[in-house]
Amino acid sequence: MLFVYVIAEFLLTVAGLPAYFDYYFRHSAEALTRMADWNFWNDLFIEALIYAVVISLIYKAASHFRSRRIVLTGIIGGAVLFAGISFLHHFDSSALRKGVWMTPISRDLSLMSEILDLGLWALLISRRRRDTRLLLVTGGLGIQFTGEAIGDSLRSMATQRHSHGLSYTGSFLLTLADLTALYIFWQAFRHDGNPTRQTSAVGSGNNSAERDGR
Repeated sequence: MLFVYVIAEFLLTVAGLPAYFDYYFRHSAEALTRMADWNFWNDLFIEALIYAVVISLIYKAASHFRSRRIVLTGIIGGAVLFAGISFLHHFDSSALRKGVWMTPISRDLSLMSEILDLGLWALLISRRRRDTRLLLVTGGLGIQFTGEAIGDSLRSMATQRHSHGLSYTGSFLLTLADLTALYIFWQAFRHDGNPTRQTSAVGSGNNSAERDGR
């Protein structure tokens, strides 16, 4: 799911570049509407993928729980309920552009993802045998969700105050958080094999060497 999410985010970013180029370099007024519409569908799809990634990681981390299906059902139900409440609260049919009310929804969903990620982190810390790779992925997702929540909050404030400075600052934080998360994912998967198993193998080898030395 993480691989699907990263590939989908890359493809959607590339697909949305023409509208951004038309608006920022050619100053096309029509491009602004296309860009807002694209951001709406992009955020809608990406947030659903993010939920799927975090929930799948929680399911993996809770493998030692007998009632993990019940826990998973509760998490999915709570996440969907939270998303529905956020949509009903921020939806504005009178807004000319969907991005005006979609930005606070994205902020709320990023906050919910961050809460789920903290729960996943707590699960991983409580396990006796820790998975270094999963901990790195969870940390990267936490940084991404936090940066996105802050960036979307700044962009919502920019819309209300008509401030380009706040809008650019929020977009910069979003980009920085995403790049940092991608770097952490790369560090987590740059080596073949399971880091936990590798660590166990190294420890076993050292113990065998000590016994041979004795």
